[in-house]
Amino acid sequence: MSAYEAASAEFGDEGFTPSGGSAWFGGKPTPVDAEDGFGFSAGLNVAAVGSTAGFADPGYADPGFADSGFSDSSYADPGFADAGFAEPAYAAPAPPQHPEAGGAAPLRLVAVTAGLGQPSTARILADRLADAARARLGAQGRQVLVEVLELRDLALDIAGAMVAGFPGAKLRAALDAVEGADGLIAVSPIYTASYSGLFKSFFDVLDKDGLTGKPTLIAATGGTARHSLALDHALRPMFAYLRAFIVPTAVFAASEDWASAGESSLNERIERAGSELGDLIAATPAAAGRRREEFEDVVPFEQRMAALRSGI
Repeated sequence: MSAYEAASAEFGDEGFTPSGGSAWFGGKPTPVDAEDGFGFSAGLNVAAVGSTAGFADPGYADPGFADSGFSDSSYADPGFADAGFAEPAYAAPAPPQHPEAGGAAPLRLVAVTAGLGQPSTARILADRLADAARARLGAQGRQVLVEVLELRDLALDIAGAMVAGFPGAKLRAALDAVEGADGLIAVSPIYTASYSGLFKSFFDVLDKDGLTGKPTLIAATGGTARHSLALDHALRPMFAYLRAFIVPTAVFAASEDWASAGESSLNERIERAGSELGDLIAATPAAAGRRREEFEDVVPFEQRMAALRSGI
């Protein structure tokens, strides 16, 4: 019976090393030499795996692992020589590069529309204005990310914030998007010669400093051109109060402007206003009006107590 068969009969072909040693595993366990390059301590007893008696197979012979007895040629690597498995460190992957040339971050343009239809003319006008601004910035080599906020979907959240005094999570995300944008397009339908209540309520909930210095394009839609003056006597004063940087050209689209007769004039106004907004955004070094921390003005409790003790 061969050494392998004897070991298999005794240990059930599981390949566990006998506690007292066996011929299959090269005989009596011996301590590993501390200088063998594997980093084991000299007192650690392991089976003398790799004796020429147990693994004397020509297929495993390799000059790079002389006297080891079990090394495959596929594992021969000069980087392991006398290094104790100290393989050369892999190079760290390079950080991802921004898709834009020069690594400039993409600009963020947010359009706020208060149309109630689906789709609404206010949304259509906002999309076309955003496309014009994006084309202008694209010609200058800038990438633009456009986000459209339809206030119709936030109506209940806006009403709740007006009553409760603070916005919910959904409305807070919309407000953050506006405050963190590099440019804003605001489009309202005109009712009774002024902006809609939903439109006004959204900007009433917005932080009073949220639009400071922000490039802003105002636009409106209405059933008749008689409402066009609402841009200058309602929307422009409101955004001027919020200290937004309003582009000179405001766009009003009446019902007849969507017909073929007035479409060319509307396209011209959209192109001019979008170009003005794109140029203003490109000239602005960073997004203005970032939302301040909600609790930055809150006095810590211990300071309040100290003030009470001191009689202040």
